[in-house]
Amino acid sequence: MDALTRAVKKIVPYDSKRYIALSCLRHFPSFIRDVWCGYVAWPVMSRLRAHHVRPFYSEYSERLEALKGKYEGQRCFIVATGPSLTIQDVEALKDEKTFGLNRLYQIYEKTDWRPDFYCYGDYKLYNSNPISLSDKAKENIFVCQYMTKLAQTSGKIVPVWNNWLDHWYNHASKQLRYTPDLLKGTYCCYTVANAAIDIAAYLGFREIYLLGADCNYTGSKQHAAGIEDVQEDWAMREQSQKNMMLGYAFKKKCMDEQGVRVYNCTRGGMLEAFPRKRLEEVLSAPRPGVGQ
Repeated sequence: MDALTRAVKKIVPYDSKRYIALSCLRHFPSFIRDVWCGYVAWPVMSRLRAHHVRPFYSEYSERLEALKGKYEGQRCFIVATGPSLTIQDVEALKDEKTFGLNRLYQIYEKTDWRPDFYCYGDYKLYNSNPISLSDKAKENIFVCQYMTKLAQTSGKIVPVWNNWLDHWYNHASKQLRYTPDLLKGTYCCYTVANAAIDIAAYLGFREIYLLGADCNYTGSKQHAAGIEDVQEDWAMREQSQKNMMLGYAFKKKCMDEQGVRVYNCTRGGMLEAFPRKRLEEVLSAPRPGVGQ
């Protein structure tokens, strides 16, 4: 594989095309699996789960369905890991319903704040560095189907089926889909933040605020202080940023159709798909749905 990688680097120019070619080599097993899962097995199994057909509708499906609409009409904050995020930001959210994403736990040693929910969607990153997830959130931890075994270790862990479509092996793909029925699963929109939006909407939240969603992967720093940057070449980061912009714009359209309002409280950054609001302004306003 190393020899093939070196050959591709010599033949293919240093741009997103090289990145795609290298990704195809690196992820060939994923290509076979994702074609089968995404276009053959997933559509059938998702419908069987939605119609409560055993064993596709499992005890983990029951965990997920029990959460549907539980927080109807309330607001929540999805805390991403962008460089604009500060410890002061998360400290200000202690009385709010919050979601943490992927490696946000790396800031925990600096604060006693913990999110109510956690979304860990990068199973490849997890497999390269397995950690305990059950202590990462106060209520539930949502993981993808390739991490289902973790659900056996804690009742807090809830698997959600994710369909990556053709994104693993075609990183320039613009194929996007959406379903509001989380029992069927979620579709990849290039970032775990979009999966968290789907989950928050399923739980009944009708105002969703993004924080630390800088969506800028071409700068010198991609993550908040205390969170380790993943070493990726520039072409990969550039393509990821383009994909995320497409995913967020698509998610804005989907949430508008569902009557869910999504706002961006990130300071700076490049994400403009959602209306911006100042965090301080939001926190000073009454919380919707509480006590109603």
